[in-house]
Amino acid sequence: MEYLLKDKVYLVTGASRGIGADTAKLLAEQGAFVIINYLHSHEQAKAVEDYCNQTAEGGGWCLSADMTDEQAIAQLVAAIQMEFGRLDGIVCNAAFSYRFDAQKRPYHWEIEWEEYERAEQQTVKPLHVLLQKALPLLTMQPDSRVVVLSSNLVKRPLVTYHTYNVGKATLEAYVQNTANELARLGVRLNLVIPGMVYPTDATKDSQEEIKDAVINQTPLGRMAMPEDVAQTIFFFLSPYSRFLTGQKLYVDGGLSNQ
Repeated sequence: MEYLLKDKVYLVTGASRGIGADTAKLLAEQGAFVIINYLHSHEQAKAVEDYCNQTAEGGGWCLSADMTDEQAIAQLVAAIQMEFGRLDGIVCNAAFSYRFDAQKRPYHWEIEWEEYERAEQQTVKPLHVLLQKALPLLTMQPDSRVVVLSSNLVKRPLVTYHTYNVGKATLEAYVQNTANELARLGVRLNLVIPGMVYPTDATKDSQEEIKDAVINQTPLGRMAMPEDVAQTIFFFLSPYSRFLTGQKLYVDGGLSNQ
């Protein structure tokens, strides 16, 4: 069996559960060593690490770091450099805590401007700081990859989660601008954009009528699952995407085409 990511080293942020955990496991199955970043969920992160080390072809190392803290990000990158001396790619999956509850969401006239600023600080700044800190390691490889998670609510806000959606829209603009500049350095950035992913901690509060509406409007007739997103992330890290940068790939069963 050919392992497409054999001996490569990847950082997956927010990897203790959901999309991040499935991604870390898949990368390890393909021969990669995965740094499993998490904030508080040590037991869940350790379970992912154990899977990567005992079941998969590659390996794993769980490492706690708050991705909204500049010093913590710097320490995380320094630990990777000291342990491995290389970094082939990053999956930026960590996100600020947000509950998707359509009935309790604030409306436009209830939101202070500072809440939009806070969403952008928590969404875009962590990626900006991480890229700047990790760039020396990333540019050591001839073809490093960064995959960033967004949301199809930017393109099609079925529910107007204002601050969340605006933060993600800014994130997408940041990635596409940065992709053009970092391509010359051998670093490629792409966006994976899921629809509603179920089950995850973020969507567990979503009302059944919202889930039903998403399913009914989705051509493929179901919501995305974490493994659907993980497989798309793997595509962007694999040799099959070597001529792609600054791209958006929607993982929502065709909903964004409607």
